[in-house]
Formats: sequence, C-alpha cells, structure tokens
Amino acid sequence: PTRKPTPQTVITKTSKSTAIEKMSDVESEQVELVSLAYKWRSTYDKTLDVLLKDNLEQSIAEQEAKKHSETLIQDEFDMKYPPMVEGNEEVGTPLNKYKINSKLSNLNTGGLVLTNTETGKAVIVFPGKEGGEVGTTSGDLVNELDNSSVNKAITNLRDQTPKLYPEIDDQMKNVLDEYGGKSRVESVNYSNGNLKGSYINRKYGISGTSFDGMAGPVQIRDMIE
Repeated sequence: PTRKPTPQTVITKTSKSTAIEKMSDVESEQVELVSLAYKWRSTYDKTLDVLLKDNLEQSIAEQEAKKHSETLIQDEFDMKYPPMVEGNEEVGTPLNKYKINSKLSNLNTGGLVLTNTETGKAVIVFPGKEGGEVGTTSGDLVNELDNSSVNKAITNLRDQTPKLYPEIDDQMKNVLDEYGGKSRVESVNYSNGNLKGSYINRKYGISGTSFDGMAGPVQIRDMIE
C-alpha cells in the first residue's frame, strides 16, 4: 500500500536556517508529493519483478519498469487531482500543476523530480523508511541501503550520503542546470529521506522542507546552523 506521512509539525529548512511550525496548505500539498514518491518506487519494484520473471534482460527490464511506473502514477495523480473548469477554460488545481520529470528522476538516489508547471521550478522528493516495495528484489535492496544510511548517519561525524548514493551529485547538478539554479529548485524530504535532502540543501544551497526528518550529528548541525 502507498505510505502517507501524517506529521503534526514539520521542520522547514533552508541552507541557512531552521524553523518548526504547524502544517500549512503548501506543506499539506508536499505530503501528497511524498506519497507520490512512495508509489513511484513501489510500482517500479513490482513491475521490475514481473518483467524479470519473464526473462527480460536486466537493463531493458529496468528501463521499461521505470517508464511504466512514471506513466502510471502520473496518470493516476492527474485523475485524482484534475483541473477545475471555469466557463470553457481549465483552471489548474494546487496539485495538478506537478508533472514528473522522467529524465531527471533517479531511482538509484530515490529522488523523484517534479516540475511545477505554473512556476517552471523543480521539486525533488525523497521518501523515507521502506521506500522500496517489501518482498521484491529491488525494493528489499533499496530498503537495506536506506537502513544502512541511517546507521552510518548515527555513527559518523561526516556525511556518508555521496558514498552511499554516488549518483546524487550528478542528479543535482543536472537538475540545477535544467531549471536555472538553486533559487528554482527545492527539496521535500520525509523520514530517512532527510539524510539525502539535508545533504543537497547544504551542498547546493537549495531550500527544503523535511517531515519527521531522521537526523544524525551532521543533520543536527545543519539545523543549528
């Protein structure tokens, strides 16, 4: 099933400051984006298992599973949040404006990239614990990796994120290049996903919102600073 965070408070982070506040309407939208990221990963894992059982070559199966996952969840998201009609014109709703950027979304980092079609800006979403579909080969592997990242975050004074997710820097550089710099990109991070979100907030100076974010010594230092 799709997991959906229901926090009472959130930590709103920028590269410079931290504030704790009640959920706003925007943050409620961001919770829906986290749920979308969970479904993206879950659908991919289940589809990949089916394709591999049909003896499809690994690399082809991965490409097809990613394509299927992104098409399916975007269609379902659009149906769940359709535009309103005023007169003869369609008027966007708060969530209908988000579209998946398939080129820049990366399952190896867990970062789902969405375009806000009203502003042209990007949101990169990092889901949290058990982001992978339990009981699938790829899902169990990513959950093991994410759990390892938590253990390392607790016990290390240096950020281990780029070692554990070696594609995260290339992903962020490509996102920043495509969308026009740090002022046009933000992150939404949930639970364990805060480790990755905190890393890119710090290194690339982008703003971010973390829901119930997991934090080790490095992330606590980020909040203080």
